[in-house]
Amino acid sequence: MIQWFLRQYLSEPAQGSDWRVSPLRANTHAGLAPAVVCTAWFDPLRDEGEAYADALSAAGVETKRYHGPGLIHGYFGMGEVSEAARIEAHRARTDFRAMLERGA
Repeated sequence: MIQWFLRQYLSEPAQGSDWRVSPLRANTHAGLAPAVVCTAWFDPLRDEGEAYADALSAAGVETKRYHGPGLIHGYFGMGEVSEAARIEAHRARTDFRAMLERGA
């Protein structure tokens, strides 16, 4: 399934190594805006999301993390059917809103 999504996202596989497609591949993460990184417990991109949050934090970027315990990729859109998804997404949105209001 991941391969299907990659084909929709990239016009050719080599683009996957470009940092603009895969920000984790950037030479530096210093100076980036604060970030909210959300992963889910059952998420094919969980490890990459965690690695990106680690890279941002190591570069001194303010980084808030949400791990979505027990949730699946895409849980942000499941708030009407999952109370856990609604709560986790609300927590992340609250931090994101606070960053925007600070002008971060």
